[in-house]
Amino acid sequence: MYGNWSRRLAQLAARIKSDDTHAATRIQALRRWRLVDRLGERIILQLLRDSRTGTTHRGLAERYGISLSSVKRLLRRQRG
Repeated sequence: MYGNWSRRLAQLAARIKSDDTHAATRIQALRRWRLVDRLGERIILQLLRDSRTGTTHRGLAERYGISLSSVKRLLRRQRG
């Protein structure tokens, strides 16, 4: 009795996982990963100016809608 039920549950779980994988792949294909592509050079220059005027890294991340690590990476590349 439980054998059929558990087998069916396993089939459904595999199907959901497969559908999620395909959806995630499609979403990733549509995303633009580079910051310059997502924000544009003008916005990045403004972010760098804001940094020089004393805005915190966290403040920059929130203002421009990017991660804290992305802010730090931009600033590090600017220095280097």
